[in-house]
Amino acid sequence: MAFLDSNRVRPDKHKDRAYWNKSWEDDLQLWRTYSIPNIPRAQVPSSVELTSADLDPIRSDILSVQTDTRKMALSRFATDQFAEKWTGLSPSRRKEHVLEALYQTCTMGPDLERYRKWCPDMNVDALGSDPQAYLTLLMALIEGEDNQIKSFPHLVVDGLFGKWARSAKNGTLVVIEKMRLDRTFFISMTLWKTLLSFYGKEEGVRVKISGTTESDRRAAHDIRSSLKSGGTTDKALLRSMKRAVSAKHAEEKGMCWGCGKTKRDLPSNTSFQACSGCKKVNQIILYCSRECQKRDWKSGLAGSTPHREECGKPWKVVVEGESSTSDSTPLAGSISGMALNIIPQVNDKFRRSPALQYQIRQLTQTPGEYPDYVIVMGHPEPDVEITIPDPSIAVGFISARTRAFKSGDAGAVDIMYKTLRFLSMASNTPMPNLRKQLEAEYGVDMDEASRCPWSDATDDEMMEAMDIVMLSPSKRVMDTLTEAALQESMNNNGNSDGSPLFLD
Repeated sequence: MAFLDSNRVRPDKHKDRAYWNKSWEDDLQLWRTYSIPNIPRAQVPSSVELTSADLDPIRSDILSVQTDTRKMALSRFATDQFAEKWTGLSPSRRKEHVLEALYQTCTMGPDLERYRKWCPDMNVDALGSDPQAYLTLLMALIEGEDNQIKSFPHLVVDGLFGKWARSAKNGTLVVIEKMRLDRTFFISMTLWKTLLSFYGKEEGVRVKISGTTESDRRAAHDIRSSLKSGGTTDKALLRSMKRAVSAKHAEEKGMCWGCGKTKRDLPSNTSFQACSGCKKVNQIILYCSRECQKRDWKSGLAGSTPHREECGKPWKVVVEGESSTSDSTPLAGSISGMALNIIPQVNDKFRRSPALQYQIRQLTQTPGEYPDYVIVMGHPEPDVEITIPDPSIAVGFISARTRAFKSGDAGAVDIMYKTLRFLSMASNTPMPNLRKQLEAEYGVDMDEASRCPWSDATDDEMMEAMDIVMLSPSKRVMDTLTEAALQESMNNNGNSDGSPLFLD
């Protein structure tokens, strides 16, 4: 299996992407030739110095790209019919997007192309010919959690890693763990780049530093230098960059987080000073001067998050299948804290659709802002947040919403539909796609849902709903005319048994 050789010579991908890709895919066919490749132990790399903690940077990078992909994919599934549009493309056009994604992924850094050897499923023909091949992988990523790494099983690759692990010696297990992460990162990035290619978008820079070599250190310095001179940058980018260098890395090699310079760039007599706040949580942030420390503390480098907002906060992240005793900092957009009380755990038999996952993300994306529902207007129109002003009606709606979130209960969805429809009429708020939106989110037919029974909310459901309603007390205000119109509308259009939807 010559493709396992890191020095394998391939066609120039910058001059002929198709020829370069064919070289890779010809080699990757070997994964199909053997059930589990027979690779000599001498070819299995090992390290006595590498520890699992040294892999935290790549874990953080994986979480970052998976979170970004999940957020964009959910939005496009829900507002732009991405699945239908992807399926409607010709196979040749889909293959162009996949090839572009593979090229973009492999040119992101010196190590990325090497990761492809563990990814026989990242194949232009397979992902492009059958539209479901890409959509299935994307859906698997969507259904993951923002603060947990979503892996992509492969029978033969996993079998090989397992075979090595069962006979592993010192240092080999961590290397095998890194190989698994390399595979996950490559697939995640390819899925992300394919989505960007479809929408004609480009990503400026996404940092990827995984090794402990001086070349990685120089790459980090070059990136920071380009960011510093390039103008506006995404704050999250440099924050991710800080996470991408382990404490051991920084302590041994030395890099100033105020200017991005390493020891080789500074006078030989430069003495680095470590941030005392970060040292308390076993993280090493170094500065070459007091001026650099002050600048990073107040404003951050090139528009990154000021260090005063990060100081003393652990970088450790939770990885699927692993436990951690250290605190975890939730990524932006993740469901955490108070949001856990707003979004209930889903029942085992109910599978939340991408449209419903998008709804949940929109309801919890801004800490302290919890609308009752979000009306999806369709790309590129902005979504509309709905907060029901009357507290008693809001409690009934939230009770139904919670039940629908848990199990997709059709009767609960019908209650939500009627409430939102009446609110639309009473407040002149347009909701042109409400019926289709709810059908897509919960997988129900609204005509059939209108005939489904609705059992009154339990005491526990009502109490939970009241707690949620009280999170937004300032928005529970209704003018007299709107209140009268809404109450009259709802009392005149009650449940199928003739009873009103809500009783004061």
